[in-house]
Amino acid sequence: MMGLSLALRDVSVTADNGRVLLQTGDVDIPAGQTVAVRGPSGAGKSTFLNVIAGLTMPRGGAIHWGDTAFHALSGAARTAFRGQYLSMVFQDHLLFEELGAEQNAAIAAGFSPRDQRATIRAAAKQALMTFGVHRDDLPPVARMSGGERQRVAVARALARTPDVLLADEPTANLDRQTADRLIEDLLVHTKRHNMTLIVVSHDANLIMAVDRVLGVDSGVLRDA
Repeated sequence: MMGLSLALRDVSVTADNGRVLLQTGDVDIPAGQTVAVRGPSGAGKSTFLNVIAGLTMPRGGAIHWGDTAFHALSGAARTAFRGQYLSMVFQDHLLFEELGAEQNAAIAAGFSPRDQRATIRAAAKQALMTFGVHRDDLPPVARMSGGERQRVAVARALARTPDVLLADEPTANLDRQTADRLIEDLLVHTKRHNMTLIVVSHDANLIMAVDRVLGVDSGVLRDA
């Protein structure tokens, strides 16, 4: 795995009433770089993540992941590309409530070729151990704390060892000690595998730990 570079060329997203939700100008993120995106609530940070993940389509501009013109792909092709190269950590986790931590973290194994399933399950177990949520006495995620659920969600995103990890406030539900441990483990893991990491965060410790910081204010993205 070599990571993927991201190139944005004047990407814009507008609301139905014409209000600008995101305007990027030209932004280049090299493969393997760790980037934090910060800004006030409602400034456009989550819109930015959704656009580069292909969950929201821009009104104009170009998005290239590596050599792929992502903005020009069909919906099905974007979904396939995302499944192959990108993983996401959402603020609301999107876990399967009735399943345990290991089943959730290894969920991708059920949708992967047979020869990849054991590798995904092993990676999921290792990630859960790294983040301190691999114990035989853990309940289904429906009865876990917010912090435990957050760590399971991060472990699930890393289980496929993606080229790109996109994360929305990954430390938001954690106490300071646990958040700092997750930051350290996350950055070590992404650097070891040369993943491109783009994370939206208000966490000053996380922001200080990454290679680069982008700011979003009133929808405008620029280097902070």
